[in-house]
Amino acid sequence: MTDYCGNLWMTSTRKGIAKIVPSIFVDVLDRAGVDNRVVNAVCCYGDRVFCGTDTGLVVLDSKGAVDRFPVIRTVMGDGTDIGVDDLIGLMEGVRIRSIVRDKDDRVWFSTWDLMGLACYDHGIVTLFTTEDGLPSMQVRTTCVTSDDRVIVAGPKGVSVIRDNEVVRVYDKSDNIDNTAILCVEEGFNGEILAGSDGGGIYCIKDDNVQHLGKENGLSSQVVMKIKRDDENNVYWIITGSSVAYMTPDLKITTVVNFPYANVLDLYRNSKGDMWVLAGNGIYVASVKELLANEEIHTVFYGIDSGLPGIATANSTSDTDSRGNLYIACKGTISKVNIENNNYVSPPLKLAVSYIEADGVNVYPDPSDGVFHIKAGAKRLVIHAHVFSYSLIDPTVSYRLDGFDAEPVTVSLRDFGELIYTNLRGGTYTFEVDASGSDGMYINSLSVVIEKDKAFYEHAWFYLIIIAVFLAIVGVAVHIYISRRIAKIVLKQKEEAEKERISNELNMAHDIQSSMMPHEFPPFPDHDEFDIYASMDPAREVGGDFYDYYMIDDDHLCITIADVSGKGIPASLFMMIAKTILKNNAMHGQSAEEILIQANDALCAENNVDMFVTVWLGILEISTGKVTAVNGGHEYPAVMRDGRFELLHDKHGFVVGGMEGIRYRSYEFYLKPGDKLFVYTDGVPEASDADKNMFGVERMIDALNKDASATPQEILHNVRAAVDEFVKDAEQFDDLTMLCLEIKM
Repeated sequence: MTDYCGNLWMTSTRKGIAKIVPSIFVDVLDRAGVDNRVVNAVCCYGDRVFCGTDTGLVVLDSKGAVDRFPVIRTVMGDGTDIGVDDLIGLMEGVRIRSIVRDKDDRVWFSTWDLMGLACYDHGIVTLFTTEDGLPSMQVRTTCVTSDDRVIVAGPKGVSVIRDNEVVRVYDKSDNIDNTAILCVEEGFNGEILAGSDGGGIYCIKDDNVQHLGKENGLSSQVVMKIKRDDENNVYWIITGSSVAYMTPDLKITTVVNFPYANVLDLYRNSKGDMWVLAGNGIYVASVKELLANEEIHTVFYGIDSGLPGIATANSTSDTDSRGNLYIACKGTISKVNIENNNYVSPPLKLAVSYIEADGVNVYPDPSDGVFHIKAGAKRLVIHAHVFSYSLIDPTVSYRLDGFDAEPVTVSLRDFGELIYTNLRGGTYTFEVDASGSDGMYINSLSVVIEKDKAFYEHAWFYLIIIAVFLAIVGVAVHIYISRRIAKIVLKQKEEAEKERISNELNMAHDIQSSMMPHEFPPFPDHDEFDIYASMDPAREVGGDFYDYYMIDDDHLCITIADVSGKGIPASLFMMIAKTILKNNAMHGQSAEEILIQANDALCAENNVDMFVTVWLGILEISTGKVTAVNGGHEYPAVMRDGRFELLHDKHGFVVGGMEGIRYRSYEFYLKPGDKLFVYTDGVPEASDADKNMFGVERMIDALNKDASATPQEILHNVRAAVDEFVKDAEQFDDLTMLCLEIKM
């Protein structure tokens, strides 16, 4: 019997049921009675088909496989006759990688390891090996050019044969970095295009080699096929992950919307269709759409469509004069006519047999075909069916209008029970369409589903809810406004208190700033030196301070200090320390005595456990001698000979930390043009958002950015470098700096 898809069904008491289905594909080896095997190459030669395998050559004619393929003689490249008169016997046990027929009906056999390259020329076989100049006995494939050059691809580069003689080998010495060549093709201008296994494409013209890789548009540098298309004036490129095309000027475009990445080969028919052999089957696409590189519509044929096998990777297939494509596959040869493929997808039948509502089957109303669902149903399972007995795998699109925003598209094998949960009451339309692999419309179906509304889905229920909601909102608004007014009053009080504190802090800041010298130049009568200082507290008031003053006409005292802690306590301790240090200095005490007495004074009744780091220096203006003492402070930086460097001086204990501490002074000299830079730890410890510190090295680099600058410019350069480093990070410590320059 014949079903509605055109399939023929037969029954047997012994064999059961059999189905004969129309197919556009032919299993060539099965029809010829040849066992399955991996086929690497196929070549149509007259009424015969050459099949290259891993174990030799199979030759098919209209009756099946032939036992012998007689030849007149077999010779080596130098003309030596080796006495073999059977091509099949010659190739026995030989792994054949490629078989190519040229325009003169010569057939070139590329073999791996045992034989090199063999040419069958109307009864005469010529063998080319390493003894004839080939770089390797492993040959991948060949290409015969319009000027009768034979281009040979192998693992050691590209060879050129002319008049049965190897005349040139292109390898690493010709800038072919990757000599593992997978394919070769003649260019539009006579050049050689060679695709490599990971090195991209090499364009060879005489002795010039140009490389094309990812930087030129290749998505992968594994290039398995390059095929010249004279009708469209492009080269088609198959890489390890894409289809691409290249214009004669070597501009590469990857086809981005092709539906499958693992592409192996492609063949164009006379109708403008491209048959693309892929790792999962065959895709048929329009050449125009491929070149447009936009939306691509494809027809797919896989094993389920009757395809006998999947194409072998790195294989060569062939077409005959009648448009039959013979595909080298993993196990057989698949044949399909790519010129006259008139197969039309058969019609399909669609049905929704029943709907399962919370485990209860609901069938359509016989009077109107509508499925009526009760209001309380939570889970609906739609049992929809597409009946297909052909080899096609239809594409099914379904949508529950009123619930699904867009149709859902799946293959028939993935189309099953459709589950919907928590549908609101109302009328829905379930729509399903089925189309074949050729993209042609086949059939559609729609059914109506009516679900009763629950009480809470009616309009009157919503009116009650709105009334209750408005009442609740009214009460909530009243409560909210009352609380909001209370918060506003409280906030006003808090803001008034904050403003009072802010004013007091600003006043404290002004008082603190006024206590430090801030007029520059500070001593107009002394042109022997120039001095500049700055302090930027982390808060309104800080614990850093600097000071400078003339002890007498020949002695300038310089102080920079950092009190432990921040804010008002540190500010008060700073003022006390500053006053004590200056009073001691003005009484003519030595540098070390100034710190000794200041330490004792600050330690007396120090109940807050605060201390201060101090660097103090006394400059003898007439000689340039500096007598300095360091109480736990940062190392100073001195510029001599045009460059700042740290002066690793003697460190004493912090001032105010422990009674009875003795301090030792040291001396150094400053000549005219020299500079002294002192600072607090807020400079090197300034941090960016990632807690990275500015550091002493960056500080020295900032000082040396323009070491000849004035003291004011020196401080500006350091602060600019700190700001650029920390960017928007919050300042956590006071930044205080002072620079002194000896003028004469």
